[in-house]
Amino acid sequence: MMSHSDEDESILGLPKRVRLLMHIIKAIGSMQNEYLINYFYKFDIMNEKLKNYLNGVFAPYDEVKSVTELKADLLSDLQERFLELKAEGKDDEIAFKMTIDSIGDIEQTLNEVANFSSSQE
Repeated sequence: MMSHSDEDESILGLPKRVRLLMHIIKAIGSMQNEYLINYFYKFDIMNEKLKNYLNGVFAPYDEVKSVTELKADLLSDLQERFLELKAEGKDDEIAFKMTIDSIGDIEQTLNEVANFSSSQE
């Protein structure tokens, strides 16, 4: 039996929106659109890498509400930073590394936020 997430993936493992864009390309037949699909597909891969990184760093603090909110905000900031670096011409892996490096030692900040939240309860 397929789960909901399995239904969102094709046999090729492409995200649903990438498949949709591929259908648009076939209809239009434009090389420029092929470039856009490739761009969005790569961004999806890097976005997953960012999420996985944050999930690992934030795992010990999953039960702390203020840390969960910080995680969502940080993901958005990291996605934006990654896109800025890509716009500057950085390749995916360098942009990813620079994006992660841009937040510094986040674990100390998480500890402080978690401790502060615990003291407020």
